[in-house]
Amino acid sequence: MKQKMGWIGWLPLCAVGAVLAAVYIAWFAAYSQLGRRPMPSMDDPKDVGGFSAVVYDVMTWVVLASVVVWVAGMIANLVASFLPGTEQRKSWVIKAGCGLAGVLLLFVMLRQSPGDACTWFLD
Repeated sequence: MKQKMGWIGWLPLCAVGAVLAAVYIAWFAAYSQLGRRPMPSMDDPKDVGGFSAVVYDVMTWVVLASVVVWVAGMIANLVASFLPGTEQRKSWVIKAGCGLAGVLLLFVMLRQSPGDACTWFLD
């Protein structure tokens, strides 16, 4: 693949960043509305109401779209790294590894997120 398409390789890592940003945007909106840290199992994201519920709904769609972008980006990385005429094959493999490492760190973040934001978001 030509270098012009190299940005596609970074899509999986950007998608993981978008998921984290979306979760914390929704968490901060609920924090601002409640005046305290939203608690998992106590402050259901859908039941907080007001602008926080709207932000939560939008951020849910951002998370879903980011998952689709991550999958598409990983497929593109794997295809590009295995094509016989690919220039800079090592770069594509590194980008695929970064995307995989990013999603693994996202799963760790589900358990260890500051403020229990991920747990609250998935509540």
